Amino acid sequence: MLLRGAPTREPFPPPGIVSDNATRQKRKALLQACREQLQSQSRYVTAEATRTLKQSDAVSIVRVICRRFHAAVVQLQSQQRQALQINNEYDVQDILHALLELHFNNVRAKQPTPSFRGELSRTDFLLKNGQIVVEAKITRATLAEKEVCFELMEDAAHYKRNGDCQRLVCLVYDPQGFIKNPRGVETEIRKLSSASLGVELIVAS
Repeated sequence: MLLRGAPTREPFPPPGIVSDNATRQKRKALLQACREQLQSQSRYVTAEATRTLKQSDAVSIVRVICRRFHAAVVQLQSQQRQALQINNEYDVQDILHALLELHFNNVRAKQPTPSFRGELSRTDFLLKNGQIVVEAKITRATLAEKEVCFELMEDAAHYKRNGDCQRLVCLVYDPQGFIKNPRGVETEIRKLSSASLGVELIVAS
């Protein structure tokens, strides 16, 4: 069941606060290496083949990417890639962005969206052609099952007001197992869908 409490949403610091220039350059180089390895190992359709995908097909590809996210991370951390650390949502977004770029030509990162409850919101990734928003979160002690459900309820309410979005897919990376019943939570989150917005949660662990 969705938990209806209203925990305080933990503010996520902007990238400039959590990393200096050297760290950003290291992350950029690492992301490029990730892209190269993922491109060489990809078993999915190419970006050229997905140029005119129907929304249902595009969602299916996003779903596969999210389901296999942990396997991709494990592969990238092997073979002398222990330097790849997943510590926060920015790290998750970097890897997810690389995976999305393999399959879609028009991936728009960090698109500004209309304000909601007086706050300026931003989208993680917008697949403009399919009107699909892809969000990424990572669980932690302060963002476990209850908090994830509450945030997704807020996100769904927000995107129902956004004309650019017809489908919201949220990847929640849960490597430490904070979500005890992932399939049950996924089922409950789908109930947030409406005629104007389909909502889907995928827990990867």
